[in-house]
Amino acid sequence: MKLLLVFLMGLSSALAQEATVEKLDVRARKYNRNFNISGPESMAQGIYRKILVTSVADGKIYSMDSRVGSKKILVFADFTKLKNWKKTDRIVGMINDPDGNIFVVSPDYDNGSIFFIDKENGYQDNNIIQVVKNAGRLNDIHIDKDSGMLFTTRQEQSGEVQKYNLQSLYYRSMERTIHTYSESVNHLAEVSMPNGITMGHAGKLMVTASELTSSYIKEIDTATGNVQEFKELGFNKWPDGLLYSEKHNQYLLTDNLNGTIESINTDGETVKKIELNVGEENISPANIYIQDDYIYIADLWYPSMTNLLKYEFSDALKVFGDKFKKENIHTYHHNIYVLFEEDLF
Repeated sequence: MKLLLVFLMGLSSALAQEATVEKLDVRARKYNRNFNISGPESMAQGIYRKILVTSVADGKIYSMDSRVGSKKILVFADFTKLKNWKKTDRIVGMINDPDGNIFVVSPDYDNGSIFFIDKENGYQDNNIIQVVKNAGRLNDIHIDKDSGMLFTTRQEQSGEVQKYNLQSLYYRSMERTIHTYSESVNHLAEVSMPNGITMGHAGKLMVTASELTSSYIKEIDTATGNVQEFKELGFNKWPDGLLYSEKHNQYLLTDNLNGTIESINTDGETVKKIELNVGEENISPANIYIQDDYIYIADLWYPSMTNLLKYEFSDALKVFGDKFKKENIHTYHHNIYVLFEEDLF
């Protein structure tokens, strides 16, 4: 019944005002022309200007040469070698810390985990250090270097934004101890189905949210946990990647379902919106990464509303088992695409 309400209530809701949408065929913008990455989700910077990419389907982080069209791809970290890692476990959000090290989240392993990887220890066995467990269905991750805090989104209907002290996580990585999520310590704010997360222009934490009748970008006061609406996105949207460009003082936002990326000013107004196509098909943009004035976009999967709702909003996995999840939930895409700053700013 609740799933039906998502559609019925949404049909009668007021949609956010749409900007003019341009179309862009991105076939000529494909970055990984000579290799495939199954279910690319998040990107970060590796040493020697490499670009790291999480593979949702493979449970690995791959390292790509920064030269467009390069044939060089290596496994930076292999999570499938972790003890008790299941084939259906995933890694999703990834971020660099101020020193270039890597933090990664998994919504599945140990009931939601955060991992640390020293940038110098990539490509080696036993380089993945778990620092948090039992944190729930984690999705995205952001580090605020000014406050020394790490923030994550737990993507559930009664979801939340979590907070962790970076120094405490570094200590646990050195001691090889694991922090168990504590609501009294790590809860920052309640947000419905949060996904993309970034620190914004006014020192507020910005996060996407999906409610029964609409989707939003919300802003959170990290001192008090107070949540305010920044921009309504409308119904039938799957907001995913969210990134703030300090250089341009604007946000970039992807819509996983409708295949769009848009730039948004600090007043919450859409500046430019592009529908990303491969021929007649939309891509499914997930997270965004900017390096050397290029905008990299991960094309994650073929979004099936039916299967997504079965899994994300029900106990289908318990009924049908891991085979249902692995074979029927997602048909993954394999590509990274590159846009230029002038495309959006």
